[in-house]
Amino acid sequence: MEDTFFRRLIEHDTFESLVVISDALREYYREEYPEIQDRIVVARDAADTVDESTEPVELCGEAGPLQVGYVGHLYEGRGMDLIGALAREQDGAEFHVIGGEPEDVAYWEDRMGDRDNIHFYGFLPPSELDQYRLAFDVQLAPYEQEIATNAGHNTVQWMSPLKIFEYMAAGRAIVASDLPAIREILTDGETALLCDPTDEREWANALSRLQDDDFRERLGTSARSTFHENYTYNSRARRCLADLTTDHQPTEQRLQTASD
Repeated sequence: MEDTFFRRLIEHDTFESLVVISDALREYYREEYPEIQDRIVVARDAADTVDESTEPVELCGEAGPLQVGYVGHLYEGRGMDLIGALAREQDGAEFHVIGGEPEDVAYWEDRMGDRDNIHFYGFLPPSELDQYRLAFDVQLAPYEQEIATNAGHNTVQWMSPLKIFEYMAAGRAIVASDLPAIREILTDGETALLCDPTDEREWANALSRLQDDDFRERLGTSARSTFHENYTYNSRARRCLADLTTDHQPTEQRLQTASD
């Protein structure tokens, strides 16, 4: 049924192009629907820019150590066990977890109750999150190799995580899982540190490297610059509209035409 509907869509005379959020999705649709392989545009997710007048919030815990933050859901596959393990070993860091349903927060608080350097804030309105991201020294995106949505679907192969773009916009150092979908966005050593999601030592070493203030600032500044160049909503809209500048040329040629 879904395939029938989709084929009716792409065969309609008003169909121009298909916009997808990752290279992996583009390759999937190219294989499944070769008749539109030159009419597929990759426009990764985007985020709002951060208001320069936003003041960082005062975080819980000690003010001196490295402030390490996570913002997002607490579903299976989001790396909470890894965050707990890092909090156990990293005496020189305070960990801040923002997000999650009340029952999820209660579950993880109970599991990590023996650690006084990890703080749970629960769900906060999106309008308040920038002031928390700006208060972090390091932002974690510890996606596992299987990532569940609230419906239970595994999205690791196709995702273009909004969290990453919001982190980039904040201009703070990022440590993220070294997964193909993440490598489409972040470059190890330039805009983030990418770590094996199964290797706790890599993550611990990354946090140790980020004790260096200059290195941490360089990573954050580079990430923010890349965000402003490529991942604002305006940038995403321009990329989508570039497909309409000429009729049915190969995608790469249409995008070049629009940028000239």
